Amino acid sequence: MTSFHSRVKRRPGSPTPGWFTRGPDGYNSESLSVYEHGDFCPVLLGDVKGGQDLLQSGNTISFKIVAKLGYGSFSTVWLAKNVKTDEYLALKFLTLKCSTRDNTEMRILKKLGKLRCAFFYKHINNLEYLCLGMDPAGSSLHDRENSEVPLPSSISTITTFISCLVNRVLTLHQLGIHHGDITSKNVVLGLHKDAFTSEALHNSFMCDCNVDIFYIGEEGEAPSLPPNLPKYIVQHEEIGLLTDKEDMSKVDLIDFGLSFEEPTKTKVWGTKYYQAPENEEGRCASAKSDLWSLGCVLLYGLAGENFFEEHDQHDYLNHDDDSQLLMIDDHLSENRCLGKNISFRMLIGDIIHHLLQKDPSKRDPDTVRDLLRKLESGDYGYDSGNSQDGSSDENEI
Repeated sequence: MTSFHSRVKRRPGSPTPGWFTRGPDGYNSESLSVYEHGDFCPVLLGDVKGGQDLLQSGNTISFKIVAKLGYGSFSTVWLAKNVKTDEYLALKFLTLKCSTRDNTEMRILKKLGKLRCAFFYKHINNLEYLCLGMDPAGSSLHDRENSEVPLPSSISTITTFISCLVNRVLTLHQLGIHHGDITSKNVVLGLHKDAFTSEALHNSFMCDCNVDIFYIGEEGEAPSLPPNLPKYIVQHEEIGLLTDKEDMSKVDLIDFGLSFEEPTKTKVWGTKYYQAPENEEGRCASAKSDLWSLGCVLLYGLAGENFFEEHDQHDYLNHDDDSQLLMIDDHLSENRCLGKNISFRMLIGDIIHHLLQKDPSKRDPDTVRDLLRKLESGDYGYDSGNSQDGSSDENEI
């Protein structure tokens, strides 16, 4: 493997010659600096990337890059079209350090039946990047508003949303898999059947822009662009693919880049507003850490705001159970349907409260399952009635 270095300027005013972006660096995109040592694979719109499919021996696959779906600390993700079959996949290009044949994310995706293809793409200078192909999904909860996807706002859609998402996480744990980073960005809704029409694709990516890379240095002819740098970086405006707004049963988890199969794992920090107390304190992450994050995501998915952005986590943990339940109930009341259906809201608050326990041992999946069965059966178990006016609001939208 060939190593190389291309100096990337961090600031336009720096006296050191180097490469820079013509727009804000790192705005809705990865920073240019991640390409400096070849750790990220340069990907451009219209590129054709391919290699030997690791799932089917002897099968060579190629994909044309259509648009950017996202980025993270360890990858960029693109909407790509199979050049032979015209099938769309979400193609995830991992960093050089993560591009190994024993990659954990690849193994977990394969175990879950989510991996459609995998190949090593050989870039210039013999750098090989692992690419993972998965079915595309609809908008994430985080991008819901930009994608014009409303909150679930009827008893049936709310129940389906909670039931399906909770069961997705509990099923992972039964398989011995821990997600490690359950957040609003990593929970997605289903695709609409028309997501790949020309109009729908235009609407999903019309706000994206390409930020050019240019050289700053002494006067004279600029050097050629090094092979480890892209000609431009695509800034994606956090609008998802056209989403099925009605069928909450399609809700799912994505991004298993921090997932693990050991009972516990150190140095799993999580994401702000979703981070379990034990992770924040530097203790091991586990299935119980996922359950805390799940509680945070349920609150976000139902109210549209981060619970621990509105409330300080330490303040919440210092309150007694009744006060915590009141804080959760107040947050859930922001949802129009939940604001009207008191007993329904109280049961949901009880489910979430069992997930948001400071002591990981008190986040009991069996208790959550029992409460979930009550929710699904309509047995809300409170005397306050189904709504403030006694109506069911089943058709509230």
